[in-house]
Amino acid sequence: MEWFEDKEEVLISEQCDFATDQKNEQKLLELAEQCKKLGDDKNFHPVLRAKYYYNSFTCFSNYSWIAAKVGEDREELQEKSLLLSRKSILLLEAYHPNIISEIEEAYFNGLYFQVVVNHCNLLIEIFRIPQAISIIKRVAKNGFGMAIGNLGMELKDYAMLEDDEENKQFLFEKSALLLKYVNLMPSADVHTDAKKRFEKELLCILGENPEKKWESLKDIRYWENLEEKSKDYHVSEEDYWEWCQKNSLILDVKNDIETNMEMFDNLHLPSIVASIKETTPKFHGLFNQIKQEYCSARFMMFEGIYSEKHFSDKHVKLVNTLDYSDYGLGIERMKASFRACYSVLDRIAYFLNDYYNLGLNDNKVDFGKIWNAKNTKKLREASQKNLILRALFWMKKDLSPKPIKDFSEFLDPMLNRAYVLRNTIEHRYLKVVNDIFILNSEELTDPLATVISMSSFQEISLYLLKTCRESIILLYLAIIAEERNKQSNLEGEVLPSFLLSEFDDDWKV
Repeated sequence: MEWFEDKEEVLISEQCDFATDQKNEQKLLELAEQCKKLGDDKNFHPVLRAKYYYNSFTCFSNYSWIAAKVGEDREELQEKSLLLSRKSILLLEAYHPNIISEIEEAYFNGLYFQVVVNHCNLLIEIFRIPQAISIIKRVAKNGFGMAIGNLGMELKDYAMLEDDEENKQFLFEKSALLLKYVNLMPSADVHTDAKKRFEKELLCILGENPEKKWESLKDIRYWENLEEKSKDYHVSEEDYWEWCQKNSLILDVKNDIETNMEMFDNLHLPSIVASIKETTPKFHGLFNQIKQEYCSARFMMFEGIYSEKHFSDKHVKLVNTLDYSDYGLGIERMKASFRACYSVLDRIAYFLNDYYNLGLNDNKVDFGKIWNAKNTKKLREASQKNLILRALFWMKKDLSPKPIKDFSEFLDPMLNRAYVLRNTIEHRYLKVVNDIFILNSEELTDPLATVISMSSFQEISLYLLKTCRESIILLYLAIIAEERNKQSNLEGEVLPSFLLSEFDDDWKV
């Protein structure tokens, strides 16, 4: 029997839907726990496990809304939902290469597209907009109507948060193109109620004379080119920037949706209202450092992955330990990039500590401690009003080495692996092996070392780098929101300004 013919799973899915329709809170909790246990059972087919995790996710999520949970209770349910949807996606993406028939592909896509869209809805709920855009693009490019429409909605939300008029206009235009396309899709492909919602959002973007502006939206199929195509890169300036663009690593919000146009790291802070006693633009200076460290880490990652053998590795006597270990400057560059990403996150915490006057000792500030309720309540209180700041709080949860309540599992499995690797790189022994010669992960053992294949190390490193980029963008957007609020409270007062010019590239050393 094929996994998509499993009658028991179909029955449980129907029970989940019925419990939601009946608003049966107790039954939803029971089914959520039951499906979680079934998903944990490794005897089941991986796609069935993914489906059970998805059912558990939707039950927890629906219970949260039906029971109108708020505060910490809602937060715990969101944590569980986020973990379950991630586990479902990881299982599905790992299985996809094994699909053997068109009918299986059709059933698989029906499930995968649905899981991704609802996972991204949850990310939007906690204002992780850059990550939501990054993930939902993978489904939108396949022509799934709800993904295309939701991506358009996410870009509209993104544009509303921006301060730069050029970026704002760019995001609104891309949003409108997506929403127009989905409005032209047959009703069989997109639910009528959803189409009405998408149309309402599109009219909101078009504003006055919507008919004329509708006709001007020509390139409505641009989303078909959203896929990042891999290629063999070389360490050159041209290839470096192309790699950054294709992997959405540029510090420019346009790069979240567009990967086929030239762009550079133009992101910077807005004007900041400061005390007359402040004689230097300290936050802009610190943001300079945060950007520089990230961009340097990004290049070290690129160079580590794609550089040729380096002359400094010659005449360094090593012994062959017969386990296909890899050594060289390239790997050490990747490790240095790995460390630098965590340094950037701590630098962001240092920024927040001063910007919000949290009063924490500079020597005790890091990205985890800054959110600790025992240390300060100010940041949590500020995040209740500034929802983008709350997205940074959720990023802290992703990076936390502590498992979430009741599940004894980590919120983001990939970032938890990054945390383990970071500690290993700093304090222990990381052995990177050439996976061309490794048939299965069980062969990767060493009593002293944490062993990882080269491909896995590159995958986790790139994921961490993208997380680092997202944290910088979220900081940027959070400061925009705070400064808008300050400006609105000035009641028309005119303040003296301190104009800053651009730091010329020729001045850099």
